[in-house]
Amino acid sequence: MKPSRAELIAALSELKERELVEAIYEVLKARNVDRQFPGGEFEYDRWCLAQATFGKFGKVDAEAHIELAALPVPGCEPSNVTSLHEQGRCTRCGSAVTSSSKRAVCPVCSTEVECT
Repeated sequence: MKPSRAELIAALSELKERELVEAIYEVLKARNVDRQFPGGEFEYDRWCLAQATFGKFGKVDAEAHIELAALPVPGCEPSNVTSLHEQGRCTRCGSAVTSSSKRAVCPVCSTEVECT
């Protein structure tokens, strides 16, 4: 039986940040689209989860700082870390990412990202 929307929200609300990112990306993976065109051209659509920060030290910034939540590189999952506290920038597509791991997978282009 399919859980109700309220049950889904309650269950997701109980998850730690890292668990929530993992669960959401499992769901979003089915919505990603890869298109190939004649002549070798291609286009990818990726659904991503983002964290936005707006404001600093009690003042409003001119613009928001937006980072895409990124999953750890397989085999590099920190066992005791539950928050997204590492940041990096993808060298391939330029996306800013945040992760629970020092090594993450860019949610846009799947490139490994070094985080600090």
